[in-house]
Amino acid sequence: MIFNNLYRRDQDIPMPVKLSIGLLFLVLIATGLTGLFTYTTLPFYHGPYNYNILPVSPLFELTFLSIAMLGFLAKPLNDRGARMFFLISLVYLITTFFIAYFSSPASIKDYLLAYKAFVYTLLLCFLVNRRAITFPAIKYLLYFMLAIFLIKYGYSRWLNVDERMGSRPGVYMENNFELVFLVLLYFLAIDQLKHKLWTFIIMILVVYLSGSRSAMLCLFAVYFCSAIRTWASVRFRWLLICPFLLLLIASVVLGRMDISMSQIGTQVYHRGEQLFADQGPQEISERHSVSIDNGSPEQQQDTGIDDAPADVTTSDIKAHDDGTLDHSQGSESHDETVSGAEVQQKIGSVDRVKFLHMFLESTQNWHWWNYLVGTKPLTPLSAESCQALSYWGTLFSYENDGRCYSVILHSYLLRGIYDHGLIGLLFLNLFLAYGLWKSGYRKIDIVCVTGVLMLSSLSVSAYNSVFYALTMALYFMTPGNRDPRGRATEAMKQ
Repeated sequence: MIFNNLYRRDQDIPMPVKLSIGLLFLVLIATGLTGLFTYTTLPFYHGPYNYNILPVSPLFELTFLSIAMLGFLAKPLNDRGARMFFLISLVYLITTFFIAYFSSPASIKDYLLAYKAFVYTLLLCFLVNRRAITFPAIKYLLYFMLAIFLIKYGYSRWLNVDERMGSRPGVYMENNFELVFLVLLYFLAIDQLKHKLWTFIIMILVVYLSGSRSAMLCLFAVYFCSAIRTWASVRFRWLLICPFLLLLIASVVLGRMDISMSQIGTQVYHRGEQLFADQGPQEISERHSVSIDNGSPEQQQDTGIDDAPADVTTSDIKAHDDGTLDHSQGSESHDETVSGAEVQQKIGSVDRVKFLHMFLESTQNWHWWNYLVGTKPLTPLSAESCQALSYWGTLFSYENDGRCYSVILHSYLLRGIYDHGLIGLLFLNLFLAYGLWKSGYRKIDIVCVTGVLMLSSLSVSAYNSVFYALTMALYFMTPGNRDPRGRATEAMKQ
């Protein structure tokens, strides 16, 4: 049903654009089906990709590159604004590459990970204002993905198939990334949904099963924008959901922080010696460095940075007598009465708080203009910061020289400021807003999409993720509900 009505019939769609749309839908559906039945305890499967038997991250990167190249072949840069963003991105990438290459022995892979968002911007310029996909195709794609996600998340949590999937299930890769795609796909299709409220309730269930804090916040942003868009017709029913949604958000956030009114979570000890969960950077030794669940460092790097576990907290690490670590909740926990200092200490052990602390430590000697333009291309974090974050050792430099770059901070808000400055982040958001406006979307749509990505960037890579590129490809190639003059359009009904 999805493939029967992919393209708009009210205009002549170039063949390369038709091929790119078909390729995008085919890859999303095929990898979704393989992810539905993939888990790490499969008797015939022992690969490094916990969530999907296929190498989804490189496959999606290749798919997006193919879509952009097909868009280039169809009619390259037919918009003046897109040409401007293309040229600025190209000059910026060339300049920073030569500075990074000749000033330090950095790996090209390290450079691409740091500047991937601008590579995506460069390629997305070929897709601005294509308006070729029909809204019924988007609607049925959403129904398909909701079913896949609900089934996979449901049986993973219910059956507890393995330690990772039992708490943080995923279809394509880590759910912090794929859920941003699903949430924005829902927002794209919402005007075509027959049962908006029930579909949103299923969305709530899927996100709640994921255990992702950032996804819950993104869903609330979409809820708020959706209520504004459909205010007249479903005002009362949307408002009824609000307290329930806020309660779920609080449940996920507090549950992940592992803080309660009467207890403080697991304290991490190693042979009577407290590990780095409660220590300063100077006390962390190299013996605490471990690899990530997704296989060896080489396997983890092959899957792309976005497969790194983004929500591991140091309170989730249990030390064994042989010095190895795992993510399970240790049995050596003990109950204590919570004091203000203990709560502050517990919050300080949350990974995102640690990343922020390391960012502030690495930028404490910055001048005001550094916050505007960032550091010199591929400037590593301080040695103390890298040592303090040695748990995420697979995110260190590809050169294996002990250096780490901003990618280890996970949050793209921190990474973007460190590498590109506030001006770089502003450029990415201006391109996003321009591309959506030229593709026919309203102001509330632009605010919502930008807001969701900014909320996601508080936790994970957002603009640097291939899911961002695929989401924007769908948005740019689907006609918005406003023509360039601001009037309502009938394109949605095609």
